Amino acid sequence: MAMSSRFVINRKDSRQMSVTPAAIAMGLSAALCLALSGCGSKGESEVSAENSGYKAAASDNASATKPETTGETNPAATETPASSTPATAAEKTAMAEKAAAAPPVGGNSVGGTSGSNTPDANAAAAAPKANPATPGDMTKTGGIVNEAPSFAALIFPSSEEPADLIAFLLKTDQAIRDLAVYGSQGMIPESEFRQQGAKVMEMKLTAATKLLGKNNLNEEDMRLARKAKLQALSQLSGLGDVKANDQLKAYVDELITTGDPELVHNGRLMQLGYAAEALMAGKSTDPSELLSRIDEVLQDEKYRGAPELMQVRAAMGLLEQMGFKEQSAAVRNKVGKMFENSSDPNLANAAWQLLADQHPSTNAMRAAIDSALKGEPDATEAIKKACSDMIESLPPERTVAFLVGQSVNIEYSGQPQIAQAMLDVVSGQLDKVKEEKVRQQLQKTLDNFKLRQAIVGKELPLSGLVGTDGKPIDMAAYAGKVVLVDFWATWCQPCLQELPNVQKTYEALKEKGFEVIGVNMDENAADLEKFLQQQKLPWATVRSGDAAKVGFNTPIAQEIGVEAIPFVILIGKDGKVAKLHTRGELLQPAVEELLK
Repeated sequence: MAMSSRFVINRKDSRQMSVTPAAIAMGLSAALCLALSGCGSKGESEVSAENSGYKAAASDNASATKPETTGETNPAATETPASSTPATAAEKTAMAEKAAAAPPVGGNSVGGTSGSNTPDANAAAAAPKANPATPGDMTKTGGIVNEAPSFAALIFPSSEEPADLIAFLLKTDQAIRDLAVYGSQGMIPESEFRQQGAKVMEMKLTAATKLLGKNNLNEEDMRLARKAKLQALSQLSGLGDVKANDQLKAYVDELITTGDPELVHNGRLMQLGYAAEALMAGKSTDPSELLSRIDEVLQDEKYRGAPELMQVRAAMGLLEQMGFKEQSAAVRNKVGKMFENSSDPNLANAAWQLLADQHPSTNAMRAAIDSALKGEPDATEAIKKACSDMIESLPPERTVAFLVGQSVNIEYSGQPQIAQAMLDVVSGQLDKVKEEKVRQQLQKTLDNFKLRQAIVGKELPLSGLVGTDGKPIDMAAYAGKVVLVDFWATWCQPCLQELPNVQKTYEALKEKGFEVIGVNMDENAADLEKFLQQQKLPWATVRSGDAAKVGFNTPIAQEIGVEAIPFVILIGKDGKVAKLHTRGELLQPAVEELLK
């Protein structure tokens, strides 16, 4: 099968690997990670029972247990191969990570109000469909549905005194938060979600407008009223209210003149959105206004955070799509430089991605990998030079972390020679990583690579493993056969995706001397037991015989450097390891060759 190299934006955070020999994709995010099938990036389909032929065992939990990952959000700390489940994070961290994702092109999100807790049309559309909750029902988070939800019981105050209007505005905020919970949990139909949201926002707009009409408001109350009006108009606009949208545009221009730094900044964010909409709709063919709005949004260092980076990335994507590639590249470099030293590691990682994505040294790496895959001469030296150039010309600490992790991903795709060429350079550059803990993790990754490569041509020690009956594995029964040793777990989606292919090869070649041994890496033996009760595997399944050393701490996994799964080993008839990482369409031909 032909192989190709392409760069995609992707980030993964666990120790399950989804790479096949069909392609090599180098992603640029917190660190650039290879991910091709199975556990895909956002937007790619997940592996399921319907498309893999296997599924995780039924459980009371929402998903199968996965091993915890540790470390900071620095890319080096999470440079373990691919995952299907992002790690839980605080809202601000989640926002920062979204800033590192591929930007949307156009749309109202470009001009959204930062920090708003109000619902919009997208939230309504995304709400799961379910029957409305009835009073006394339990919510999915364990709370009781009130007899009269705050958004349904909200009544405009009879008094229009400033204190009463302010108190009402605070009630609208609570009503919107409650409505958002109902919508996100599918406890209210979409039509009612939109209707209730519009009703609350219209009351909020009325109260804010009346409050702004009062004389002698203090600065704090004036600011609260202005923010409330901005939120109400922006959300009504998002719900399709044309009149509110026209009012919003005029109000944004008014906010710019208030002198309130936060409100001015929110106004500039929305002006950026309007400039993007104009360019996308063809109302403007000159990107100058959009570029100017980007500069305005980023001019105050105090307001350079995740929301701003997200909005600017969206604008960059639009410029790229509209053919303004030179301008987009200039913004990319400028924004990358602004954020590369951010105290927020997620933002610093996103900045690294911006700087690296189309950098000449990164492009040179793409070309060198393509050359290596085609078997061209001097490709190894080209890879080494590209590695050195990347470390020299890009922020070195994150670049080294990326290259170490990327080498593992490329190795797992079945290209250890490319990985070795990268590591020949990177292994001498670990001093660029200042944090000792991260540097130790990277060194561990390098050491594990050496352990994996060292088993080729040698007998594989599978001692310490027991079958589901608790008895030690009898390797004598496999003498003279070609054996696939598959390290897998029930929670690992790429592992489940590969199982049908393994079974097909097993059924085709079993009579000719092919066998499979599945080494289970689940932390909990009960998860394996439940899986096997639901779907039988026709070959032996073993796991660590030491209950205190399971999962990735399984002694044999530690001994041979297994740090991502599925990890597959082909053993020849002579009992020695013949190949690593042989998966997908390459598996059956490789087995047939070893059976000759």
